[in-house]
Amino acid sequence: MLLADWEIKRAIELKQLTVDPFDETLIQPNGIDIRLGSEFKFIGKQSKFTAPSVIIKPHETLLCTSYERLRMPRDLAGLICLKSTFARKGLTAPTTVVDSGYEGRLTLVLTAGPLEIQLKVGQPIWYMLLIRSSPVEKPYTGKYQGVDTLAYS
Repeated sequence: MLLADWEIKRAIELKQLTVDPFDETLIQPNGIDIRLGSEFKFIGKQSKFTAPSVIIKPHETLLCTSYERLRMPRDLAGLICLKSTFARKGLTAPTTVVDSGYEGRLTLVLTAGPLEIQLKVGQPIWYMLLIRSSPVEKPYTGKYQGVDTLAYS
């Protein structure tokens, strides 16, 4: 079941779900906007970097962090999608699952289409739908648990 805006606010108020830093204006009818963080790495290039903004040239793929640090409870999962505003500009992003029990900053992927696009840190780029399930028996404990920096293998 998708959570409604008031259920998201309540989960945050009760500290069942952590979104840090939290900005109530990012809550949407069935999810929460996720903003662009400040750590980046272009696929095929060696070094990661921090910056207040980034330009993605046509057909480049960028790894980037989320601005928010999340802590998901055992009965919620997230589904991260690109906001349609950016899809209309030719940007693409794979749908990403945030498992129950996950904690940390997300590393997300963006690929530019035929046009160059500039993005600014703090800009809402993704939308995370929040889905309630029965509490999971085995919450996420993978290699990205607790990671707060850009993660790539």
